[in-house]
Amino acid sequence: MKRTRSIRRMIYVDQEGQGRRRINLTRKLLVALVTSLIFAFIVSIPSVNDMEGFRVYMIVFLLFGTPPIFLIGIPSSILLDKWLAPIADKNKVYFIGIHVIAYAMVGFLGTYLYLFALNIGKVIEVREVLFMTLYGIIAAVLFFFIDIGVKVLVQARNANNEQR
Repeated sequence: MKRTRSIRRMIYVDQEGQGRRRINLTRKLLVALVTSLIFAFIVSIPSVNDMEGFRVYMIVFLLFGTPPIFLIGIPSSILLDKWLAPIADKNKVYFIGIHVIAYAMVGFLGTYLYLFALNIGKVIEVREVLFMTLYGIIAAVLFFFIDIGVKVLVQARNANNEQR
């Protein structure tokens, strides 16, 4: 029972400046959805000359990019937020740098594991998958920046509501 409580606490509670506050899990879901859409759009841009190709790439990247963003991105984001919470009080540049490096590492490893699962356990050489892991790194770092942006917007809205 104690383990369930700690997992629940890890998911819903975030350590921040003035103590504990609830993590809005819907915020993480919204961030994952927006990240999926923006990621599919960004990586489909090279085929912009051919509009039909752009649509096809957009659909393909949405189909293959959205599951790992939801299944790997949200849990790893919650864990990284918890593990890297003590860094939040430090310098903002240090905070962003450490988080970008951590999210990039999770993006690399998560993409490698996702492709391993898609290939049904076949061993994949890193050289063969390096280009695809770049997509994972881009998606993970994009997830971080969108999460920070949404968090700032929510804090600004809450501060606005408190002033009224």
